[in-house]
Amino acid sequence: TLGQNDRGIFIARLLDDAPAARAGLQTGDVILTVDRVAAAGMQVGQVVEMILGEAGVPVSTLVACPGH
Repeated sequence: TLGQNDRGIFIARLLDDAPAARAGLQTGDVILTVDRVAAAGMQVGQVVEMILGEAGVPVSTLVACPGH
């Protein structure tokens, strides 16, 4: 689950076996870019759509990990 605050789009909750959890992401991590497109100024729904993308097509993200 993603959330949004003054820092931007962040991971609010992870399911234990979700791809993001398997990739090492943690609650509180901030999504900076999706496929080299800045997430700043986007709505959560837009970022979710970009991350989900088309089935079978890889998606790259740049994530800040504050406090890790």
